[in-house]
Amino acid sequence: MANNKVRSTQQPRASTAMGKTVDEILAQIGQMGRFQISRLAMFCFLMFPPTFHLLNMFFIGAEAPWQCAKNSTVCKLNGTFAAGDDDYNFRCNISRSEWEFADYEGPKDSIISEFDLVCDDAVYGWLAKSMVYIGKAIVTIPLGMISDRYGRLITLYPSILIIIVVGFASAFATKYWQFLVSRFFVGAVIYGVYLPMFILSGEFVGPQYRPLSQTVMWFAFTTVLLILALMAYLVRTWRTLMILCTAPWIFVLVFWKFTPESIRWYMTHDKIEKAEGELRDIARMNKKEYPEETLKIPATSTKNLSFLSLFSTSTLAIGALIQAFAWFINGMVYYGASYGASDLGGSMYLNYMLTSLIEIPANVLVVDNCERFGRKKTVIVHMILGGIACFVVSLIPGGTDRTDYIVGRVIGGMLGKGFITVSFNSIYVWSCEIFPTVVRNSGMAFVGVVSRIGAVSAPFVVELKRIHPTLAFGLMGGLSVIAALLCLVLPETRGMPTAEVYDNHNDPVDEIILNKTGEDEVEASTV
Repeated sequence: MANNKVRSTQQPRASTAMGKTVDEILAQIGQMGRFQISRLAMFCFLMFPPTFHLLNMFFIGAEAPWQCAKNSTVCKLNGTFAAGDDDYNFRCNISRSEWEFADYEGPKDSIISEFDLVCDDAVYGWLAKSMVYIGKAIVTIPLGMISDRYGRLITLYPSILIIIVVGFASAFATKYWQFLVSRFFVGAVIYGVYLPMFILSGEFVGPQYRPLSQTVMWFAFTTVLLILALMAYLVRTWRTLMILCTAPWIFVLVFWKFTPESIRWYMTHDKIEKAEGELRDIARMNKKEYPEETLKIPATSTKNLSFLSLFSTSTLAIGALIQAFAWFINGMVYYGASYGASDLGGSMYLNYMLTSLIEIPANVLVVDNCERFGRKKTVIVHMILGGIACFVVSLIPGGTDRTDYIVGRVIGGMLGKGFITVSFNSIYVWSCEIFPTVVRNSGMAFVGVVSRIGAVSAPFVVELKRIHPTLAFGLMGGLSVIAALLCLVLPETRGMPTAEVYDNHNDPVDEIILNKTGEDEVEASTV
């Protein structure tokens, strides 16, 4: 289906008085048919380029242990030394020629070894890991506003193109600052892929399949993480790995021609003809008969629905800020558990694969629990469980060869990552349903920015192990429990129609979802 083109020759029958909502029409023309399945399949492929760059720094920014150089007259220490070891900082007080990076089971080279980001320059290595999230935090809200104003596709595919081109160029960086700048620009547009893709995956399916369709995206996300681990295991040089994360995926740009614009975006921007045309295309591909009833126009808002409308009242602000804090903690703990996998003990590749593999059953729980228990309970309970698991990891001594300690930390890390994955993926569904269509992109962009700030902090939080071995996972565990308890004041959205606009009487804490029963819709003709 070509972008924004209406193939139907029939006249639109949108009405402000009678008719059916988009969700009601989707229930008749197919909530999860050939149209939705084919588009979800395309979105799964679109997931590869941004996800590779989101976490490939686990390998590209890995730091090898060091050892004294052979025949050194200054460095007389035996063995190898990694972060957290007693003599780890000894090299900082001797000449660079007196020590060298040791061979180990990890990458043969990385940006740490190539640009010598150790001792006083170690912070630049942590910064490189965070730069993608810094770019996302700065540019996410403007991208969301552009998407709200001009449509979801205007940011989706140009962002993918930038990721592929700039990511490929970063493999040839000869100076640290070149690599850092490229990471910033890749990060700046990553959310320009995730946000529209996630919103579209939930908007063109019916309410019954919305958690499933959006969770399919996270199954794809996990698959990419596992493929990344395999690639990194087979390719131990960072430049080659970076090329493999970009160049082969240029073909996904072809999907632009077949990706539909948001039906609900059309409706909230007075493009009813195109909205009905998209619905007719869905019916045609799903081989369903289009209903005779008219398409109901959503009520229009009398407020200026910009990003600032999220804070136009105290209750709106409270709802938005609580969501933001929960997103911050989810981002920090999720990426902290990912980057901290190498500190659990044993093989870094095995630990990374195990903490990624746990996301598969976690995603199954998202689909089941969001429908069985609701979005609210799913987020809160799993955030608390994830916090407890992280706290347990902090209590088990690390940096030892004791198998029981290593197994305990790995199991705790896996459970922590699994529980926070359920929470993180569920809160995507929850927040997407809390924010009405008219500010959904801006609202999701706002909480997305805050989660990226949490992700920015993750590499630095992980490095708190240099101060005390319990700090990193202990901090993540404690904050997870606090964020979960704050979410108790937010509303449940399970089974509610998708909100299209804000209501003048809407209270985001007590009743943030509009038209809960379908009887409160204000007809456009009466506004």
